[in-house]
Amino acid sequence: MLKYSAFGMEHGHYDKLSVIFYDQGREILSDYGSARWVNVEQKWGGRYLKENKTYAKQTVAHNALVVDATTQYGGDYDAAEHQHSDAHFFAATDAQFQVVSARDTTAVPGVAMQRTLALVRDARLPYPVLIDVLRATSATEHDYDLPFYYQGHFLQTNVPVKVATTERKPLGKAHGYQHLWFEGEGVAAGPVQFTWLNGSRYYTVTSAADAKTRLVLTRIGANDPDFNLRNEAAFMLRTRAANHVFASVLEPHGVWDGTKEFTTGGFPTIKSVRVVAATDEGTVVAIAGANGLAWTLMITNRAADPQAAHRIEADGKTYTWTGDAALRRE
Repeated sequence: MLKYSAFGMEHGHYDKLSVIFYDQGREILSDYGSARWVNVEQKWGGRYLKENKTYAKQTVAHNALVVDATTQYGGDYDAAEHQHSDAHFFAATDAQFQVVSARDTTAVPGVAMQRTLALVRDARLPYPVLIDVLRATSATEHDYDLPFYYQGHFLQTNVPVKVATTERKPLGKAHGYQHLWFEGEGVAAGPVQFTWLNGSRYYTVTSAADAKTRLVLTRIGANDPDFNLRNEAAFMLRTRAANHVFASVLEPHGVWDGTKEFTTGGFPTIKSVRVVAATDEGTVVAIAGANGLAWTLMITNRAADPQAAHRIEADGKTYTWTGDAALRRE
């Protein structure tokens, strides 16, 4: 699910272009929701808790792009109430390649965002995978954080992470960061891979990265003296740039059966994600994996038009496609 609606009156959250993913009847990438123990007397009579404003509504509490560690619209209700994101395009007639895209130019002054999600089925993969491409553009440099709140147990990452094992400190001081524990950080040396286990299935996010990309591990629960918040984990892709594309593939894979003490397919098929080009014309992402898997995803950054022809030259190649998005498989 890609969220690009209006603010939602006084119940709204500052979460434009946030993503939620479900599988096995479970939340895999989750939305925190509200900080409220409904009708539980011990938790402030079951009403909304103060952490609803200080954490749950903040942008960093969602799988959404955070710019300069601040909340969208500056956390201002009146500003957010009169703005919204816009649908870019949507296509679901091809069951093997379903795609949705939305844009926002109002949430962060001076920063335009476009996020595109594609659900892809392939005979070489046992389950559909989610391709997530988020492009941010600005005339000036910013600190960009993209969190992924995952449900399940962390297994492995290919990034060497220095873990905070003997002390804990908050990730920041405001805009929801004060409620996140800093648990570790590492610098990417290539595409980032992060794997966890949820239910009977493994999940791996493979993300494009360069030498400036950092992987930050965090967990909800800092500055929470009444233990009102759920202690859920996230990993965050962090970089500094003016224009940047976060491109990732979320791949469900394998089987884990605790009753039979049996597991298989615990490692992902997708091995790398690379941003080939990102221009005003379009974004091109290359995805590679085992068994000869090679995909090229091409997305228009122009106005949506299912009949428009597009052309981008990059890496000594020419990429052409017709319509809002196309996926080439090899």
